[in-house]
Amino acid sequence: MTNSDMEDALEEAISKFDESPPHEEIENGLNTEDSMKLQLRKSCRLLDASEKLLEKDESHYIIIIDACFISIERSIQAYLLEKKLIDEGEPLFDHEKIYRLGRQAGLFDEDFEQRIKNLWKDNRSKTYYRDGLPSKGRAEKMFRLAEAVHNHIVGMSNSGHKCICK
Repeated sequence: MTNSDMEDALEEAISKFDESPPHEEIENGLNTEDSMKLQLRKSCRLLDASEKLLEKDESHYIIIIDACFISIERSIQAYLLEKKLIDEGEPLFDHEKIYRLGRQAGLFDEDFEQRIKNLWKDNRSKTYYRDGLPSKGRAEKMFRLAEAVHNHIVGMSNSGHKCICK
């Protein structure tokens, strides 16, 4: 790929993100103005994709592991939005903060908060630097964790009916 190819591809991507997509191209369940519902359903879609990749068993474990961490964070964010503990426009890019806010909201205790933070820091970070290579077993356990957290949050939520998981 030449520099010109990269420039063209970047311009095309920027242009596509600047325009509103046609209704028929929008991902199922994500066409909503409700921020809480959107974050919850993003989590649902990430879990669905992870499960499909695990079922195919085509060794896309890094994608599954990343998607599961993101799913957990989106589930927590949905709950925080529902309870008005964060503002709609507040970006939560700080992984440790989202887990702390989840604990403060009563989703889990301090021990769980510390252990999930450590899992994120110690294991996810290592995956990027070859110290903790992604594997089928790790992907399966992360999926189980993400699904359990999601189901727990949906159960505690007043808006669990907005979940689109199977």
